[in-house]
Amino acid sequence: MPFGTTYAAYATAIVLSVLAPVPEWARPDQPLLDDQIVYSFGMNAPDKAGIGKDGMYAVELWKSKDVYPGIRPMYSVAWDGKTGGYASFTLRKDFHLGKFQISPYGGVALYQSDWTNYNAEDLIQYRTGFDVSLKLGQTTKLTAGFYHISNLSKTGSPEGSADMDVTRIAFVSRF
Repeated sequence: MPFGTTYAAYATAIVLSVLAPVPEWARPDQPLLDDQIVYSFGMNAPDKAGIGKDGMYAVELWKSKDVYPGIRPMYSVAWDGKTGGYASFTLRKDFHLGKFQISPYGGVALYQSDWTNYNAEDLIQYRTGFDVSLKLGQTTKLTAGFYHISNLSKTGSPEGSADMDVTRIAFVSRF
């Protein structure tokens, strides 16, 4: 977990930041009119057993229209470069600070560690994360972020949880 936090503290901070109102000083200078496509590459930190350290290649669609004031949907698909991956639907909130944007998000992911050998225990996972973006121009941003995917089970088997901590870098473009 980032900053040495527990998962409970991390997930609580993400959920509270998505639910919190955006202060006036953290709103964009102009409304978002275009959806954004995100191309990212990240690395999954190895788990306690040393398994992991896979690359995660993702494409995401950040929608510009609010589903609730200040809350926008984010759709993602990712592949680990081998036989695993996920598709997720999350809700995000954007906080603008000059050329920077901080975007916490959380939601559900459909995950398989090996698509060639379907495992129902893997399927439903939860994804929580945040991105920090730097605006490069009118239509592009460079983003760095972190996300965690797991089934939230403290007693579940390791085979049933993705338990991934992914640090990533991304390129964002409006269309």
